[in-house]
Amino acid sequence: MSSHMEDRVCSQIEHLNSEYKATMYDLLAYIKHLDGENEAALECLGQAEDLRKPEHDDQAEIRCLVTWGNYAWIYYLMGNLSEAQAYVDKVRQVCQKFANPYSMECPDLDCEEGWTLLKCGRNERAKCASKRL
Repeated sequence: MSSHMEDRVCSQIEHLNSEYKATMYDLLAYIKHLDGENEAALECLGQAEDLRKPEHDDQAEIRCLVTWGNYAWIYYLMGNLSEAQAYVDKVRQVCQKFANPYSMECPDLDCEEGWTLLKCGRNERAKCASKRL
């Protein structure tokens, strides 16, 4: 992935409030992963999770679903299956609490997906995500 995209995301992180910074850190983790920098991707996910932790309500858990899913995915790709499973279990527990084992309807998740797709130039898929809102 181009460093231009990474530069744009880093620039936005500097100027956004915490909620949106977390989303940008999730996106930056994806960019780092695509560049083969999985350890740096995990650090970005840690930043995203830290920004969401101060929120001690049920919605904080929901907002962490994307980050936790990304952790599971990167750990899986790195061959660290026990860590991957730990994050899958966290996602499953939250989904069971609010809906069903591995999915739930949540405008926050649809919004994050839509913004990520737009940032990555996937405009048609972003439109589909926005229609679910």
